[in-house]
Amino acid sequence: MKFVFFLSAFLVLGSSIMIPHIGPATGKPLPIYNVDIDAPLRDQWAPILKDFKAPFAKFIHDFRAILPLPDSFYSFVGKYAKHGFKFQRYVEEIEIFSELLEADFNILFTLNLLYEIQSGKACTSIVFRDENGRIIHGRNWDFEFWSELAHISFQINYHKNGQLFYQAQAIAGAVFFFTAQKPGKFAVSINARHTKTFLTNIYELLFTNNVPALYLVREFMETVDTYDEVVLKFKTTPTVDPVYYIVSGPGLYDGTIIEKDRDFVKQSFILTDETWFLVQTNYDRDIPDPKHDERRTPAEQRMTQYGQSLTEQGLLDDVLSIFPNFNIATISSTLMSTQTGYFNNTVWY
Repeated sequence: MKFVFFLSAFLVLGSSIMIPHIGPATGKPLPIYNVDIDAPLRDQWAPILKDFKAPFAKFIHDFRAILPLPDSFYSFVGKYAKHGFKFQRYVEEIEIFSELLEADFNILFTLNLLYEIQSGKACTSIVFRDENGRIIHGRNWDFEFWSELAHISFQINYHKNGQLFYQAQAIAGAVFFFTAQKPGKFAVSINARHTKTFLTNIYELLFTNNVPALYLVREFMETVDTYDEVVLKFKTTPTVDPVYYIVSGPGLYDGTIIEKDRDFVKQSFILTDETWFLVQTNYDRDIPDPKHDERRTPAEQRMTQYGQSLTEQGLLDDVLSIFPNFNIATISSTLMSTQTGYFNNTVWY
């Protein structure tokens, strides 16, 4: 009973997203690490994770204080990881994280499924075509534990054969990415889609071959090479949880929002001659945002007001950093342009 209480409390933490950011909103760039993607995993991660051991330990302490789940729960999840989880590549990587961060494997693996077991996520993603025909892609990442997560976030630039392969915003101890760009090819951000229950997500995780939605971003960054192909892959690959994939590319009309259920696409929306921008928060576009969380409409109004003369910095200053899209839970803002390779992360805590 105690476990159910604490889990229920955690699942509703996201109700704070409509609280404005407290204190001065002074952004700073994320630290950047360059990695050879063909190097052994331990060699890739050791120079990075040594810089995050202290803030990561604080995050774990605060997480366990707010959600004091019994050790038996983490033990069950750890056993599932090693004997039931279908994507053992990531289990092996989390084991390396556990050693390098000196963190409990069972807790660390649980945190890598946080998107699947937690329902209070909120983000804003925007794709638009500027007056010069360039596609610009921006996103705000909103989540609980905003201060703690801000201090374990960084940008990772993967290189292959001496060339920049792809870039992502990363979290220490996480095998997944939720915002990433392959220069000249495509960029993607993920927004949570709240259409099913926590228990359904757990069923899909345990008893189907569906992939955790966030894991696909990394998977496709490494294996897919074109905008059209990655849009098709995101549409057709079954996922554990419903999700919005927001994808951009270098072409004039390369902007897509995919409203995805686990095994099918409900709707998708694209840039056209008439539609020069798309805004996605956390609700399907055929229903109005709820009164307690109206974020899409204000963002759309500001996009219309400023028009296609907006730049990356203008998108940040005039849209993404304005309440309610910018709020107490906004951890970072990312700006991307696949055509030019521009990739910039601002962290707010």
